[in-house]
Amino acid sequence: MLEDQSILAELERYQEQGLKIGLTLSGPKQSETLYKALKITRKGRPLFDCVQATWNLLETSVGEVLMTAHQNGMGVLVKEALANGRLTDKNVNAAFQINWQSSSKWRPTAYIS
Repeated sequence: MLEDQSILAELERYQEQGLKIGLTLSGPKQSETLYKALKITRKGRPLFDCVQATWNLLETSVGEVLMTAHQNGMGVLVKEALANGRLTDKNVNAAFQINWQSSSKWRPTAYIS
């Protein structure tokens, strides 16, 4: 979709009418796709106003590019922040019984506001 000039032109027309253009990501190529989307501009301004991506303590791969998007003025929405419930006390799976106090692996290193 990001290479299809007719789709990008249509999104630009919507943006010119005052609509915000968002991008939703999922899967293993979130970072690659967002880096590509950040480079798309129309008339000197970014085409995409916001992005929604999967990010949580179990899936942090897109974190760096989300920070870049935020720093470039893009709205950032995180989906699956609790890993579909796996990061809640409702999860009784022994593999997820984490000692949160002693495990630095589970402490986020960057916060996006």
